[in-house]
Amino acid sequence: MPRFRFSLLALLGFVTAAAVCCAALVKPTEFWEAVIEVAALGALFFAAITALYGQGAAKAFGAGFTVVGWGYYWMQQFERFGLTTQRISLELQDLIHPAQPGLGGGGGGVFNIPPGGAVQGEFLEIARWLWPVLLGLIGGLAARHLYLRRERPMPQK
Repeated sequence: MPRFRFSLLALLGFVTAAAVCCAALVKPTEFWEAVIEVAALGALFFAAITALYGQGAAKAFGAGFTVVGWGYYWMQQFERFGLTTQRISLELQDLIHPAQPGLGGGGGGVFNIPPGGAVQGEFLEIARWLWPVLLGLIGGLAARHLYLRRERPMPQK
């Protein structure tokens, strides 16, 4: 089985994507929400095309990414499941954007208004789009790994 390898270009792409995701989560705005939504849909559709028309390990990766990514996307549409990722997203938001005491009405209560004007809804929508891509990536890597480890018939002489 070949070792796991990736090119310098793939590493650059991964680091760039991680930086964009971090920027979107630190300063959640409608602009970042739109950027992440388009990128996530693009990744999910591209994985589906790769699953249909790719070859070998790339096809396996695309199939795994598509099944897990789109599957999780549709699970999110039915929020009655109480998904763990929703709780993780809320905890992450509280960690990145802690509530500021004393904002709002004269009662001195605590309102979840993070510094920098970030809105909770935008943060959670960005996180909601990132989860299918992250889990799809894990599904794609698992499918590629299984494809590369499967037994192949020995060629006959």
